[in-house]
Amino acid sequence: MSATPIPRTLQLSLIGVRPVSQITTPPVNRSAIQTYVAPFNKGVAKELIEREISRKGQVFYIHNTVYSIYQTANSIQKAIPYARVGVVHGQMDKEDIEDVMIRFYNGDIDVLVATSIIENGIDVPNANLIIVEDADHFGLSQLYQIKGRVGRGNTLAYAYLFYNEYKQINKNAEKRLKAIQDFAELGSGYKIAQRDLMIRGAGDILGPEQAGFIDSVGLDLYLKLLKEVIEEKKTGVPPTPPKPVTLFKIDAYIPQEYATNEDRIQLYQEIENAKNESDLLAIKRHVRDVYGRLPKEVENLIDKRKIDIYLCEEEFEKTNEYDDCIELVLSRKFSELTGIGNALFESLQPYLEKISVTYLQKVLKIRLKKEGNWIRDLEAIAVVIRTLYRKYSKRANG
Repeated sequence: MSATPIPRTLQLSLIGVRPVSQITTPPVNRSAIQTYVAPFNKGVAKELIEREISRKGQVFYIHNTVYSIYQTANSIQKAIPYARVGVVHGQMDKEDIEDVMIRFYNGDIDVLVATSIIENGIDVPNANLIIVEDADHFGLSQLYQIKGRVGRGNTLAYAYLFYNEYKQINKNAEKRLKAIQDFAELGSGYKIAQRDLMIRGAGDILGPEQAGFIDSVGLDLYLKLLKEVIEEKKTGVPPTPPKPVTLFKIDAYIPQEYATNEDRIQLYQEIENAKNESDLLAIKRHVRDVYGRLPKEVENLIDKRKIDIYLCEEEFEKTNEYDDCIELVLSRKFSELTGIGNALFESLQPYLEKISVTYLQKVLKIRLKKEGNWIRDLEAIAVVIRTLYRKYSKRANG
């Protein structure tokens, strides 16, 4: 993948239906396109075109309405009499389109006023300015493709995405424009596609007959079930039913003032998808670097996910939460290991004032009082149990 797949295609790759590989290395001497989003101003557009022509460059001017495209071209011609202006759109004859494009390739046209017909397959190294009218009307992947028509050579290129300042822009359009400006570096196609997926959703993956089923279970659960089926088909191994996560009664969330809605959704997904401590540590560092010092609620959220990862191991049977304590029920595999009871008691000496350990029906249980920073105590106790289990399991297996 070297460009921007549509959300449905990206989702198919993310759930494993289609393989994906990325080409992230740009061509030699290629520079990132300087991208700006601003309200439309004729004077600014005129100045930009004049500046580009003065440095012997060419200009794409995107006006995506056929009935008024010639009027726009005439307006540019009147404002800049010495500019050689051409027009191309999808309703022209094939021969006429080819003629205009050949003249543009050869440098006989300075400003090409065009519809979105030019978004694919156009490579003009000398065209290093693109102006887009009503950029909020375009899709995110489409904008990224259009922007990519410039900067094909070794000259610094500019993209100006204009919108009508007197017209109210819907929230999705604002998100698209913000994304195209934020992800301006080279090789951002995958990030753009991910953001497009977040804004638009994945669409109908397996045809219209699935809509009712998806509505019944929810899109996230449906995609999770689909991923499990795909994995089972690939490996021949049925998925292991996951242990339910514990919904501890603590303030564990990302505050609204800490990150934007989109970023918070992405962070929640990253934390939930973390598979081990290393993943969580990387997420924690990234969040701190981007958003600043972690609030207590975010710390709790990461700690809770870390505990969930621990409690999914086979040494734990289940976890019960009560008003005043947390109960860890250890598995029979753990409880039946020779000598592990005494080792557990000794290892938990620092917590004896906060915990009680019982052995009923050949199963060890630990109760932790919900006092002070009990979530950190619970994490530490889970680490002790995991360490002992690995040690004594290895010893039992020879």
